[in-house]
Amino acid sequence: MNSTMSESPHKEAYAQLAELELEFDQAETELLKHQIRLFTPLYTRRSAVLSTIPTFWPMIFENFGPEIDEHISAEDWAFLGENLISLDIHRPDPEMAPRNFDIVFGFKEGNGVIKGTELRKRFVYKSLRDGDERWTGLVSEPVTVEWVNEEKDLTVGINALAAKIFEIRKARTQKKIEEKKKPGYKPPKPVKPEELEADEDGLAEFELELEEKLNQYQSFFNWFSWCGEYFMVMEKEAEKTEKSKEREEKAEEEEEEAPEFDGIDVFPNGEKIAYLFAEDMYPNALKHFGELPAWNLPIPSIPSPV
Repeated sequence: MNSTMSESPHKEAYAQLAELELEFDQAETELLKHQIRLFTPLYTRRSAVLSTIPTFWPMIFENFGPEIDEHISAEDWAFLGENLISLDIHRPDPEMAPRNFDIVFGFKEGNGVIKGTELRKRFVYKSLRDGDERWTGLVSEPVTVEWVNEEKDLTVGINALAAKIFEIRKARTQKKIEEKKKPGYKPPKPVKPEELEADEDGLAEFELELEEKLNQYQSFFNWFSWCGEYFMVMEKEAEKTEKSKEREEKAEEEEEEAPEFDGIDVFPNGEKIAYLFAEDMYPNALKHFGELPAWNLPIPSIPSPV
């Protein structure tokens, strides 16, 4: 939808379609809850069986296709092929927020690269509405990978640098939200990037370093630093919560302020990769597995609850 719809002779019909869209979304959510209840115990049983096949998940990654393969470096393959032992999709709150999910990677203990045996990244589904316009998508906080030592860091420092930048931007966004709550707040005039002075928190310098590293090094593990439009959502949700009647009455008089820039995209298509794991690789794992039983019986996949 776009803003011209509000001026259309079919305005009432568009409004009805918007309401129907919300009802469809609610129905899909209820269906998703039911699927999760049905499939979760089946996935648990499947995981127990797959744990007896050490090469299962490395084989899945190898045979999945270019959507994943193009993001995995030779160094990533060397590590994943020897040490990846499990992949799970966990729903932290299937009844209240069924579209949210964790992607959990399990690794061999003492793998020599990553401390511990698990990397878990959480994805939160957000739906924002402003008049006729609607935004939906996933956001996530960066996961700081604990490498055995600096030399073993498969991201060559990108992961740690992205986490540092995220915390700076989060603090800036929170400060901006608090400023907006003050009486008489007026949005600052837009400033071009080249006119910005050196920042006290070092953000510009960190982002320049990150950009230089990304131009030289690519790793699948950069994906753990992806956050999507986290700060845009953070601001919009705060505005919705804090918006007072007085601000609503003066909304037309105020200049629209752009939300906080979400920074450099550490991993393009990060959301797409998350859905590939949750909707395809994980539920259809048996279909992707290259080593079928000798009797060649067809192995049904379990429908995705996403």
